[in-house]
Order: sequence, then C-alpha cells, then structure tokens
Amino acid sequence: MHKNVHNSSIHNPNSFVFDVSEHNFLKFFRALRMYSKIESENNSRTSSLSPREHTTIRVPSKFVIPTGKEFGWPEDLWGYPLGAKCLAVRQKELYIKNHPDRKKALEEIGFRFSGNATLG
Repeated sequence: MHKNVHNSSIHNPNSFVFDVSEHNFLKFFRALRMYSKIESENNSRTSSLSPREHTTIRVPSKFVIPTGKEFGWPEDLWGYPLGAKCLAVRQKELYIKNHPDRKKALEEIGFRFSGNATLG
C-alpha cells in the first residue's frame, strides 16, 4: 500500500483524504470517553461524589491504557499514553490549538483545562 503525505493528510488508495490531526484528536477523545466510562463504572458502587465530580474527567498524568482484554479497553488503544496526552492538551494545546470546536467537545464530556498538577 502506497501512502502520499501532504499537508498533514494521508491519501489512501481510494482517494479519500484522511486528516491525521483529526484522527489523532478523535483517538484521544475516544480514549477519554472510555476512561470516563470505566472510572464511572468502577466508582458508582462505592462513591459519594457529587454529580459535578462525576462529570469531571480526572486522568493521572502517568496513566497509560493497559494492555489486555481483561481491562476492557479496545485493542487499538492499548499502550496509549492518555495521561501524557491530557497534560499536552492543557500545557501545549495539543489537538485544540485553532480548533475551538474540539475544545468545546472536550469540555462537554468533562475535561477540565486547569487542575491538579498530578493529573494529566
């Protein structure tokens, strides 16, 4: 398979233009939603958190998505450094610079752009 790279896009054999930046953001967004879902399921049994705390996504800065089906993560996310990506979004505007729609989407699912230094 031959790939041409041009202006951060990959042209696949079917002439479909694939935006690498959008792909990377969507992977990050999906990982955050999965993290939130898994954490919510884990905490719902024993939690006394307020509804606001339930909607805030708190990813430890060193969190890496575990490898193995037993952890409930999709295989394409195994080993993904979610905590480091969260940190880069906050500190360097990774994925969101010049994309207010992406920033808004993250806020809507509970991602906070300021927070504890130990969180990603």
